[in-house]
Amino acid sequence: MKILPFIACMILLCALFPAVQAFSAETLTIGIQDTGGATVRFTYSLSWIEQFAVFFHIADPANELATALEGYTGVPVTVASVDSTGATFSFSQFARVIDDGNTRTMVTPPLRFTDAQYALERYWFAPLISADFSPTVTTIQFPDGYQEVLFNAEQIPSFTHQLGIIVAGTGCGCTSET
Repeated sequence: MKILPFIACMILLCALFPAVQAFSAETLTIGIQDTGGATVRFTYSLSWIEQFAVFFHIADPANELATALEGYTGVPVTVASVDSTGATFSFSQFARVIDDGNTRTMVTPPLRFTDAQYALERYWFAPLISADFSPTVTTIQFPDGYQEVLFNAEQIPSFTHQLGIIVAGTGCGCTSET
């Protein structure tokens, strides 16, 4: 019976504050590894209502985001860390790696943040919040230090980047300075 007063308070809050800006994406940094795996750091800001919900485990944003990423990419996602300002994930395979014997090329998948809005609409609380899933700054970092940076992008196109010349005889796919 303790849940009934809580639900009543939440309904009252929702009635008093309709369409609260509950979630705003700040930055997305994708660090691609030599193997094509990646570490992804996603920072965001939460409204006080969402912080309250997360604090009391009404919502589990890390699990929701990991599930969405796995469904979208088809690749298992490991949640490395989560806090009230962001989450860090690891992908065993993110970018496609192409070795032609002389060079190594990486191809990243396209990402659409509008898909996150569609996923949000599955939840009962969706009409109560207004979320902005497009990060203010998105950075894709390749192993050789090359970066692609986008601002307020609703989608990230696929990027193809040639890393360099494969060092013969190493078998490790290492690249030389070019």
